[in-house]
Amino acid sequence: MVLQKQSPYLVKESSVSISIPTESLRPLVESVMESAGRVPGWPSGRVALQETEAAECIGVKSHVLRDARLRLRLPHTQIGRTISYTADQLYNAVNQMAVNS
Repeated sequence: MVLQKQSPYLVKESSVSISIPTESLRPLVESVMESAGRVPGWPSGRVALQETEAAECIGVKSHVLRDARLRLRLPHTQIGRTISYTADQLYNAVNQMAVNS
């Protein structure tokens, strides 16, 4: 007899549902949308932009963002092969890389 070990990653179906009142999410949504307003040119209603869109938004070529990201100077979000940036990530990175004369 061979015993099979269950994987800890298996998800079993459950009848549990979570209900979150819409009003409790309002402060979070307002905070995210407010942070997007700090980056000039940020499209309204967008939480994150892909690399080419983000580069266009801050007025640089996409390879500039890519190079900064690869040098570990630019925080980003990666889902699969898609790289995206939130307004806070771009705003903080641009301010951090600014040269003060």
